Amino acid sequence: MKLHVSKNGHLISEYEFPADLGVKHIVIGRSQASHIMIDDPMVSRSHIELIFDSGQWSAVKKTEFGEMSHNGKDIQKANLQ
Repeated sequence: MKLHVSKNGHLISEYEFPADLGVKHIVIGRSQASHIMIDDPMVSRSHIELIFDSGQWSAVKKTEFGEMSHNGKDIQKANLQ
């Protein structure tokens, strides 16, 4: 799975995860406790959680502020492929 982190349509960073990562969730946010830390004041401390369940990854927006988009659409939750 590849994760692209962008701001205003510009790629900031890219992460690639193996299929068998061995974890059930990944927290993305501004907090140092996040698995993936993004140092940007527009990112919440716990912004997005990636959850692995029944062989499928999904992304869940954890904050009411900021945005999360999947394939260019602002969303609250998405199944990832």
